[in-house]
Amino acid sequence: MLMFVFIPILMFFATFLYLFGRQQDETFTLSDWRGPFLQACLIWGAVVVAISELLSLLNLLSRFWVAILWALALTVIILLGWRRRAFHRASVRIKRFSWRSIGWMDGVIFAGFLAIAVLLLAIALKATPNNTDSLLYHLSRVVHWAQNRDLKHYPTQYELQLWNPIWAEAAILNLRLLWGNDRLANLVQWFSMIGSLVGVSALTGLLGAGRREQLLAAGFAASIPMGVLQATSTQNDYVITLWLVCLAYFVLLSKKRELEPVELLSISLGTGLGTLTKGTFYPYALPFLLWYFIPRLVKIKFRKTLFEGFAFALIVLVLNLGFWTRNIITYGMPLGPLEWIGARTEIQVSPRTWVPTIAKQVALNFVTPIPKLNTLVISAVESVHNFFGVEIDDFRPIISWNHEDLAANPIHMLLVIFTLPVFILTWGRAETRLAFRYTLIVLTSFLVFLLVVAFDEYGVRLHLPFFVLWGTVFGIAAHLANLKKFTYLVAVCMLITSIPWLLLNRSRPIIGLYPYTMMKESVFREPPEVVLFANFTYLRGPYIEVAEAIKSMGCEEVGLKIDSHDIEYPFWWLLNAPQSGIRIEAVETYPHLERYIDPSFKPCAIICRICGDRENLHGLERQDEFGEGIVLFAGSGYTPDED
Repeated sequence: MLMFVFIPILMFFATFLYLFGRQQDETFTLSDWRGPFLQACLIWGAVVVAISELLSLLNLLSRFWVAILWALALTVIILLGWRRRAFHRASVRIKRFSWRSIGWMDGVIFAGFLAIAVLLLAIALKATPNNTDSLLYHLSRVVHWAQNRDLKHYPTQYELQLWNPIWAEAAILNLRLLWGNDRLANLVQWFSMIGSLVGVSALTGLLGAGRREQLLAAGFAASIPMGVLQATSTQNDYVITLWLVCLAYFVLLSKKRELEPVELLSISLGTGLGTLTKGTFYPYALPFLLWYFIPRLVKIKFRKTLFEGFAFALIVLVLNLGFWTRNIITYGMPLGPLEWIGARTEIQVSPRTWVPTIAKQVALNFVTPIPKLNTLVISAVESVHNFFGVEIDDFRPIISWNHEDLAANPIHMLLVIFTLPVFILTWGRAETRLAFRYTLIVLTSFLVFLLVVAFDEYGVRLHLPFFVLWGTVFGIAAHLANLKKFTYLVAVCMLITSIPWLLLNRSRPIIGLYPYTMMKESVFREPPEVVLFANFTYLRGPYIEVAEAIKSMGCEEVGLKIDSHDIEYPFWWLLNAPQSGIRIEAVETYPHLERYIDPSFKPCAIICRICGDRENLHGLERQDEFGEGIVLFAGSGYTPDED
C-alpha cells in the first residue's frame, strides 16, 4: 500500500520531463531545465488543490480516491508526453549534455549542496514533527481532515486550524493519506527548500551571471540559518518562499522575452498557490506583480493586458475558492475574522514611523547568544526610536540561536548591507539595469512586508523569503564585482557556515548537546515520543499516560476539552488516530462553530486540561489526573449539554 505515495512523485517528474521536452530551444545548457522544473512545481501544487477540493466536496478524501486521482493525473501527463514525443526530446537533450563541462570546483560545491540536502532529508524522514505551530494547528487540521474525509470547518478550540490558508497542510494530507501516517509530513518544507535553491540559481542566470555566481547565489540561500532549521519541519515559510521564487522567475523572464502561455499560467499559479499557503505572501508578492502588470499597461495594448489580468484573477480565484468560501460561510470574510487580520497587520501610515519600524524588525536578525552584542542591538533600536520621536514598547527579543521560530540571520543580513555598494559603484553600466531593477523590487517587497505586518518577537522566521531572493542579488553582485575564482571560495565558506544549524537544530539535532539542544541524543537515536515532545518535555509523561489509559479502556470515541494554547496533535499521534479507528472531536467550541458539532458523536472518554477539580463532565465521571492539569473523564452516559 505504501507504493501509492510514489504516484504523486512520479507525476511531478513526468510533468517536469514533459515540460522540458516541450521547450522550443533545441540546445541544452545547465539552466534550461530549471524553468520547466519550477513550472512542474506549480502544476503539481495546483493538482494538490484540485484533488483535495474535489474529493472534499464529495466527502471522499481517503487513500483510495486520492491514489486514483493522482494516478489519473500521472496517466494524463504520460499520454501527453508520449503522443507529443516530449519524453523523447527530453532524453535526447539530457544525453547531449556534456558532464565534462563541470569543473572540479563545481563538483565540490555540488557535493556540499548534496551533503546538506541529504542530511536534511534524513532528519525530515526520521524526526517526528515537533514544531510548536505544527502541534497546535498545522498537523492538527490535517488529522481532522483525514478523519472527516473533507476540508470543511469543524468544532475546535483553536481557530487558526480553520481560517489560516491551507496549501501546505493539504499537501501533507495527500502524502499522509497515501503513506498512512505522518512520516513524510516534513518533506513539503524540505522539497520547497530544494525548489527555492533551483529557482534562485535560475534567477541569477537570467540576470546574466555565470555558473559560479549561480552556485554562489544558491549557496547564500542554502546557508540561511532560519532556512536550514525550517527545512525539516512542517511550517510553511519555505513553501511560500518557493511560490515567491517561482513568481519572481517568470516575472523576470518576461523582462527578457515575451512569455509563452504556460509561462503566463505560471505567474497566476505562483500567486494563487502563495495566497493559499500563508498571508505573508501578499506583501512580498505585490511589488513583483506591479512590476509585471504596470509596464505592460504602458507598452502593450490595454485590451490584451486587461484580458491577461482577468485570466490571472480567475486562476487565483479558482485555486482559493474552496478555502475562501468556507471562511466566508463561518466568518463572513475570505481571510478569516477582521479582528485576526487587524491583529496581524499594522500599516505604518506616517513616514516618521518607517525607519524605527524597519530598524526593530531588522534588529531581530542580529540577536545572538552574546549578551553584550544583544545589549548593543537593543540600545541601537531604542536610539533610532528616540531620534525619530517614536515611542517604543519594551523591546526584548527572545534569544534562541538554533530554534526554527527564533533563529537570527546575522551573517546574511550583513551581506545584504555589504552587497548594496556594488550596485552603487557599477551604476550606469548597461548590464546592471535589469539587475538593479530586480534588486529594487526585492528590497521593496521586504520593506512593504516590514511596514504592513505587525511586529512579533517570533517574526524573524517570516523574513526567510527575502533572504532567499537576496541570494540572487548576492550572486549578481559577485559577477559585477568580477570576483572570478574568489566566488568559489565564498560559496564554499557560505556552505560551511550552515554547519552549526545543520548539526545543532534545537528541536531535531544531529548531535544531541543538551541544554543547547532539547534532546540529549541525536534525533536518529531518540525514541519518536521524545522527539515529538522536544519543545514540551514536561508534557510527555502526562500525555503518554492518558493515551495509554484510553487504549486500555478500548474507547474509540474520544472528546477533547483543551485551551487554545494546548498542543492537540500529540493526542492524535499517541492514539494513532484516525487510522487506528479512534475518533477525536472537540466537545466544546465557540458559539459560531457549534453548527459543525456532529450530534452522533458520543465519546466514551474526554481528555480535559481546563477542568480543575470537576468530578463530572458531560455525564462522564472523573477517572484520573495525570499531571499538568490533564484529567480523564470516562463512562457511557455522555450528554452534549454542559453539566
